[in-house]
Amino acid sequence: MRILVSVAAILSCVVTPPAVAESMSANLIDAAVEQRLDAIMKEMTLEQKIAQMIQPEIKSVTPQDIRRYGFGSILNGGGSFPQQNKQATIADWVALADSFYEASVDTSGGHAGIPIMWGTDAVHGHNNVLGATIFPHNIGLGAARNPALIEAIGAATNTSAEKIAAAKQAVLPMIQQTLAKSPIKGRITVSGYEGSELLVARMLIESGADVRYVGTACPRTAMSAADRDWLEAKGVHVQYRASLEQDLAAVEEFKPNLAIGTTPVVQKAKEQSIPSLYFTNLISARPLMGAAGAGSLAQVVNAALANQERFNVMKDFFGDVGMKDNAGIWRDTPQARPEFKAIVRRQQEKRAARREKEAIGT
Repeated sequence: MRILVSVAAILSCVVTPPAVAESMSANLIDAAVEQRLDAIMKEMTLEQKIAQMIQPEIKSVTPQDIRRYGFGSILNGGGSFPQQNKQATIADWVALADSFYEASVDTSGGHAGIPIMWGTDAVHGHNNVLGATIFPHNIGLGAARNPALIEAIGAATNTSAEKIAAAKQAVLPMIQQTLAKSPIKGRITVSGYEGSELLVARMLIESGADVRYVGTACPRTAMSAADRDWLEAKGVHVQYRASLEQDLAAVEEFKPNLAIGTTPVVQKAKEQSIPSLYFTNLISARPLMGAAGAGSLAQVVNAALANQERFNVMKDFFGDVGMKDNAGIWRDTPQARPEFKAIVRRQQEKRAARREKEAIGT
């Protein structure tokens, strides 16, 4: 038990930044509930506590097992049905759920009587239940950018606007508190090819950052219109089908305190002693939703911004070693070759013009 708790504690520290955890806890803790939980925990045996962390599958457990062992949850996995009957009706499902619940709250014989949780493997829709209506994934619905569709689903599931508003209100204050506790101060440019560049830029601005440029490899579509309009209203230059040259030019023009972008952008920024972050691995790969997501983004960005002094020290030490004519290995004294540089420059200009001509969208 002690080992399991320690592992859980470690994971919680890794996933959720301390400031975020503090903000979330302040909003979720109810003194009366905590007191009741403490009282229940004091009465539970070690075996009962362990059982609360076990989740058997419905085809391998019975209500009698729940009553005997006090499992904390059960799983309705893919391909499982009441009595393994694929034709089970809604009434059969309700009866099975009720039987597990009633067994879990039975306190006879010294059982804790903690209501069981039912988990459903519904990643691809709750298609175990015959005749169930299946809606697209939440992430798919969000990507559709179709508020009317979401409202229609809410109406079909009898989810009122009041319930939706209440759910938002339960989360938004935590996000706002997290952003307030970890403000981002500094000028930032954002570029990448993951498709979430505009979203990240919005979150950075919401956190207080001065974002001047957002470049994305994606084309301009109606699905990104809301984000584009919001960003442009804040004075941000949004570049669709952005080329590497455009991303690099933004770093040159805006002289950011932090450059977030692809590998060449990161390299170019570091050459200029500008802290930088690789968008794909360090930003896009992070969960960005909710208070934990906002806090995680602020944490990594603020840590990068804090590295400016380190870059200054390295710049003072190395100077212009490895830059321009000081790069490479020379056996003899380097000779300036302006005619060769002119040829290379013309080649670069032709390539840039060709890429710009091939680019789709604006």
